[in-house]
Amino acid sequence: MKRFVLLLVAAAAALAVAAFPSPPEAKALDYDCADFANQAEAQEYLLPGDPYRLDGDGDGVACEDLPCPCSYEAPPPPPPPPPPPPEPQIRTYVACGLSRSARPAHECAHRSKVGAFIRSTQPVTYTVCITFPSRRRFCAENQEAGAEVLYVNKVTSSAAGWHKVVWFVDGRRFSWRFWRR
Repeated sequence: MKRFVLLLVAAAAALAVAAFPSPPEAKALDYDCADFANQAEAQEYLLPGDPYRLDGDGDGVACEDLPCPCSYEAPPPPPPPPPPPPEPQIRTYVACGLSRSARPAHECAHRSKVGAFIRSTQPVTYTVCITFPSRRRFCAENQEAGAEVLYVNKVTSSAAGWHKVVWFVDGRRFSWRFWRR
């Protein structure tokens, strides 16, 4: 009989344990940036000492990669770079004469003065080279041309035949013209 009572008490104890639900498992809370919808929400959970490691770089701002609304002012976007300056508009020509009213020409009389003209909308540095009929070449280097001013380089040649004038602007060949006596 003692056994029966003992068995009955054991069965009652087992039934009592099974009838009452066990408490939920104890689990330590750990938040990650993925647990939040935006940066401001994550910032509310940032505690002193950062136990959840929400502030990766230690600057006091949690989960900076999350979308805004943010708990801090976003830095203003950098200003756009200034537009590049427009390319200068340059006009070059050879004329039979040295005055500003001399007209472009491809053939000049034997005794006439000849000029190589250049005009630019912006200041430029240029070089002008003349190749004579004998294939000899002469250059006037590093000439400065101001904006909207007509410049002339005098060509001193009495040789008969074709001459070639080449202008280089800022180190690049820009234009060339042929003329003859």
